Amino acid sequence: MVASLDIINEIPSKEDLVIAYDLRNSVILKKKNLTEDIEYITSISIADLRSENTTFEGEQMEGMKYLGSGVGGSVYRLINDNGTPSDKAIKIVRTFPKYKPGSDIPYNYSKLLIKTNAKDRKSYELGGLKSMTMNRFQADFFNELWIRQLQEESTPESVPKVYQYVEGPIGNSLREEIVNADPEGEKKFPQGTYVAIWVMEYIPCIWSNEFCGKTESKRNWNSIRELNDIRYTQENIAYNQIATFVLDDMGYVMKDLRNPRNFGFRHNGEVVFFDPVVIPYPSQNLDTNTKLMASLIYGYAGENKFTAAIENGTYYKMRLF
Repeated sequence: MVASLDIINEIPSKEDLVIAYDLRNSVILKKKNLTEDIEYITSISIADLRSENTTFEGEQMEGMKYLGSGVGGSVYRLINDNGTPSDKAIKIVRTFPKYKPGSDIPYNYSKLLIKTNAKDRKSYELGGLKSMTMNRFQADFFNELWIRQLQEESTPESVPKVYQYVEGPIGNSLREEIVNADPEGEKKFPQGTYVAIWVMEYIPCIWSNEFCGKTESKRNWNSIRELNDIRYTQENIAYNQIATFVLDDMGYVMKDLRNPRNFGFRHNGEVVFFDPVVIPYPSQNLDTNTKLMASLIYGYAGENKFTAAIENGTYYKMRLF
């Protein structure tokens, strides 16, 4: 049984988005819909989530279990009412709005860029512009993926199932839980910081538990040649599926998929890439705002390297970036 997603109220409003959480029985998301100019209060019940046995250990929170953090955000596993782990995880990343409040006018990214010195533009420092830009693209990616799956469009098995998405200023109760669980939480999520949040399937077999023995965890992860070895054919077939779909159907290229922390296995053995760095491609099709954002993540001549790999076909076959 999967979690129920019920719109329980609609309120005509021009207020800023607000998020509140009931961490024991449900996750409550109050979402401003910019397109329709209405506000939804959405309840994600976790009472009916299927539990599963796992040896994965993490720091316990009320209603969520802290799994880990990166430069962009934090990941938690939702807990059932009976205290057992659910089959859903929630990711929270710090970013900036895609649009100006109450409009469809793109957020003025150039102002953020001007305020950031050249040194900081190259760094993925916590809360820095580069990490927030990376998170903006990933948030857009998972939002689109959620919409596609909600509309029952076909997506490859190598992408995770997404159950809900929301963004806005972080609520005080949620922030307090994050700060208590995550040593870097205070720095990552200052009061009132803008965040994107999505609920997705929990992938049980990951690098920290040696992929449940489904593949070798001790290997040279920086070696493209080794990752392309016949021993990892299953991973590379899954990569080909997601690389083709994400570029041809969604208009993104991906990087950081050689990172063993960014993919895992379902219990049935299917490979899932759940944390890709995505960049819109090609940049010539982008508006000026998004083009500036993309250039920061591509880096110097980075897009040209992707173009060459796409044209010769290696991008689809090997985890080059």
